[in-house]
Amino acid sequence: VREEVGPELTVMYRLGADDGLPGGITPEDAREIAPRLVDAGVDVIDISGGLRGYQPFEWKGEGFFADISSRVKAACGVPVIVTGGIKSPAAADSIIRESKADLVGIGRALLKDPDWAVKARLELGEPGTDDVAIR
Repeated sequence: VREEVGPELTVMYRLGADDGLPGGITPEDAREIAPRLVDAGVDVIDISGGLRGYQPFEWKGEGFFADISSRVKAACGVPVIVTGGIKSPAAADSIIRESKADLVGIGRALLKDPDWAVKARLELGEPGTDDVAIR
């Protein structure tokens, strides 16, 4: 892809980092794969779940892939996005401030509440010049 788009465009790769299935992708696999993706020209890695199909959902809490994204981030040296169950502005902010990811993906929470971003701004306040979110 990098050869086709050149250096001007950002190449992002969504990495299913935990299939939760026997023989599937594990968090350790994701940590090992990430540097190879960077070597191949990927600029940003987006961590999410794997190909669970219609298996029962077992992950709990908000940001259930944040620990995996933290390990991938440490291994690859490029910005990392994490998705997965991030519902509240406080959870998103915590993930960023704890350096578990550089960006968070908010999906279903925005579908449920189109004013999510406005509420997040009100809840978290205006970023200051030293705020992690604007570096």
